Amino acid sequence: AALNYANEIFRLGDELLEVLKDRTPENQTHLQIGALDSVPKRVLLEIVLAAQKVTPCVVSILEGKGDELFRELRAHRIDLIVSNYPAQAQEGALVFSKSVAKLSVSVYGAAKFKGLKQDFPNSLSGKPFVFPTSHSKLRHDLNHYFKLHGIQTLPIAETQDTSLQKLLAENGLGLAPFSEVEGSKEQSLVKLGRLKDVHEEIWLISAQRKLENSIAAKLMNTFSLH
Repeated sequence: AALNYANEIFRLGDELLEVLKDRTPENQTHLQIGALDSVPKRVLLEIVLAAQKVTPCVVSILEGKGDELFRELRAHRIDLIVSNYPAQAQEGALVFSKSVAKLSVSVYGAAKFKGLKQDFPNSLSGKPFVFPTSHSKLRHDLNHYFKLHGIQTLPIAETQDTSLQKLLAENGLGLAPFSEVEGSKEQSLVKLGRLKDVHEEIWLISAQRKLENSIAAKLMNTFSLH
């Protein structure tokens, strides 16, 4: 029993140190967000804007892999994770996931591919594609969609970074499927068509803390793009 109390005291002490670091010299709250690099950048923009509406703050965004970000979350070195999948059971009972967006997915391409709008999506068969990597849920959903519709695609490149995905597509390397929130303001790419019933869901994830970051708590309660 004494050991359990001691472990809890040390854990709370570590948490207190991290909470104290959440203040800048100007006494602004510091919100630290971890994001998978596959998360649409416009979603991150909306989260930053929402945080600033709660109270003036400094927002740090760390991009990385899921397992790395969950370690940082559990250690209270980041306050929130923005992910395209919810926390898994093995992350523990004290980690909470909230769906904040369900985004339609469309196929985009350079101007030379604009003729593919005709007879979409059948026109995509045999065409080169820049895909998200195979460990992402969106990639599995895309594979299922194309298999269901008998469309044979030609993978040319794979990347989880949506900015790189768009850059490769802009240079005509291949077609790129990504969420419409990413493509809504793209002038260099042509939207060829929407993939019916294919969506990218975005999750906000937090860990239970005795001393919670007030902005993170507010976002978990109120932020949504649904």
